[in-house]
Amino acid sequence: YYLPKEAKEHEQDFKEHVISYLERLGIRRDNINVSVSYDIADTWKQYNDTIHKGAIPKPNILELVKKAIDVPPERLRIDKIIIIISTITQGYASAFDMLGGGYHLPVATIVHGNSIEVTGIIQKYDTKDPDEIASFIPKIEINGKQYDVSPSKDGAIAQFSLPIGTDSLVIRFPNAEHLRAWFTLEARTLVKAPMKDRGGYYEAEFHYDWKYGEDNLVIITKKMEFVDMPYPMLYGERRIELPHGRVESLFGISKYFELNQTMDDPTSPTGKRYYYVTQNPEFLDPANGARMQTCKRYIFRYWYGSPPPSYTPPPSGTIPVNGSQPLPPNYTSPLGNAWVKLYLNGTTNASVIPRTLVVWLGSTGVDDNSIEVKINMSSGYLDEKDLPVYTMRETKTLTFTLKPNETYTHFIDIQKFIAEAIKYAPRGFFEAIAEITKATYNKVLSDDISRVVYFPPSGIPPEGNVVILNVKVVDAINLTAIQGADVYIDDSLYGTTDASGWVNGSITTGLHTIRVEKDGYQTYEKNINVFDNMSITIELVPVTLPTTYYELEVLVQYQDGAPYEGANVTVRDNATGTTMFTQVTDTLGLAEFMIESGKTVDVFITAGNYTFNFTGIVMDKDKRIVATVPEDSTYFEPEVAISNVTFKIHWGMGWFYGKTPHLVETWVFTNVPQTITLHYRAFDDETNETLNETDLTVSLHKGVNYIMNWVYLGVRNESRMVRVEVSIT
Repeated sequence: YYLPKEAKEHEQDFKEHVISYLERLGIRRDNINVSVSYDIADTWKQYNDTIHKGAIPKPNILELVKKAIDVPPERLRIDKIIIIISTITQGYASAFDMLGGGYHLPVATIVHGNSIEVTGIIQKYDTKDPDEIASFIPKIEINGKQYDVSPSKDGAIAQFSLPIGTDSLVIRFPNAEHLRAWFTLEARTLVKAPMKDRGGYYEAEFHYDWKYGEDNLVIITKKMEFVDMPYPMLYGERRIELPHGRVESLFGISKYFELNQTMDDPTSPTGKRYYYVTQNPEFLDPANGARMQTCKRYIFRYWYGSPPPSYTPPPSGTIPVNGSQPLPPNYTSPLGNAWVKLYLNGTTNASVIPRTLVVWLGSTGVDDNSIEVKINMSSGYLDEKDLPVYTMRETKTLTFTLKPNETYTHFIDIQKFIAEAIKYAPRGFFEAIAEITKATYNKVLSDDISRVVYFPPSGIPPEGNVVILNVKVVDAINLTAIQGADVYIDDSLYGTTDASGWVNGSITTGLHTIRVEKDGYQTYEKNINVFDNMSITIELVPVTLPTTYYELEVLVQYQDGAPYEGANVTVRDNATGTTMFTQVTDTLGLAEFMIESGKTVDVFITAGNYTFNFTGIVMDKDKRIVATVPEDSTYFEPEVAISNVTFKIHWGMGWFYGKTPHLVETWVFTNVPQTITLHYRAFDDETNETLNETDLTVSLHKGVNYIMNWVYLGVRNESRMVRVEVSIT
């Protein structure tokens, strides 16, 4: 080493600094000899000037060695040269980097003066050779115990095992602090979590808090088991909770498990123990294809009792309008739960021309249940890339308190959304999503979200077509025709009713506002989606009513959701059998009646060859009767369409283990049950290069179907704009 003469008093400190560093490189202290020369300069200033001029001495290494050890030069061979470049600064201990390495020395000895500027060129050396790596790092220390490193086809590896119950894993690399390396820890780990009995179901929670660095720990789940279960599994659920309270999609997982074994056990309440296993664990963390992440909390529920079922209304039935009614006996449960479902017009999840979105809420248990539900409604069209463009959006957040084991039906007029979808036909759409965001009691996780979709059929005339619109105005109490009522369309007088109560004319298809005014009656004003030639009946309510009335609305529709015009509706007094009203349904499929509060009535409907009887209807609130004719309308055509696609990218170090799965969520709408094949293609958005392709065959039920699939990408240490296209083949 070369130092100025004025640094001679610190010679021993400098030597100790060098020796301690070389010891950390694995060189024994008694094999280290440090020589210092002061011939380069007298002062630090002269020393710095010499360095700046590049007048650095070029020593003969063999001569230096000869001075250190008494061995003839012809018997010496230089085996290895280690060059250390250190910056030593007055006033504090500075770190230094070994070029090409990256190891940071924690201590540097203070010598004197200003910093020493050193220029050096050292060739970087990389190796992937397992033999070389094993020679550099012969041993690894794991939890205080050393293990040999040996070469293999996968690299230099150290194999070890840990006793059950080990709560930490500490890995050290003795004598290798000067090296940088990529290393992988692959551990087959069994994680056990106790299941707690919550009454009706067992619950277990996983939260992996294993961390190393940032996002470079990947837990690849190979298998999951429910073991030693005292009851058979009737239903299973998985929930994922993320930081800051966000929750991922909730759904049932029963279909992923198989009963693997049953054993007799007299200590079990059933006399047996049940074992369920799945080796298809993508459902555990769908967004990451079973690569579970440390930031997430996983909750599993194993139902051994029957979970409270959500109610599916029959195609024909009586529904309260913005009111509640008891659940049928086979849908009640003592377990507290909340559920939500969406239907079009009241009882169907697919309709060729819907007018009303009905939000069905349900509650079970023994106590009142306060439920908050958010409804997102949107209309728009698909652009040339089949991406949704939203032209109309609305969100409603509603809170209801339900008594135990009852339902509540909330009606929302969606005619403006349907008209907007028809405006952009054949690529227009309407979508509504309801989700329970809060509930006092909510045992079941997978019934908290519902979705309906509408695509206009080709038989619906486009917006702007001129069609016939006939309007009849009657007294809401006795259904007699009203003469002289003024009918306004979009604030312009459309006409005044004649002695038969009719105003006839023409109008363009689309959304309009209709207003009817007549002295002695409340003004009627609503939106109407004119979708074809139409005849509608409007009931005007008198300003003064002799008693309290509730509205009984009868909707007759085809099974495809189209309104049935011309059905005969008869309303009779349940106590006397006397006919109170008769009416024919209009183009909207409606016949409406005002019934005295508390009266019980029977309703009889004849629609072609079909008859429907609804008896014992107590008029204690506004109600809608839905009668569904088991035929399709002329508007109907079998349809299947992809309503939405979400591509969820896996973040983290998953790529280190090969091609990484990325979740593709697809929502497919169909108005008839059928089996289809979906083709998934992931591609580079700039080059159109196909990165991955896969096919998936699925069976669809009527309505909206949620489908998960994964594309596998090998993108590593690079940025790419990746798109996924899904098509029905």
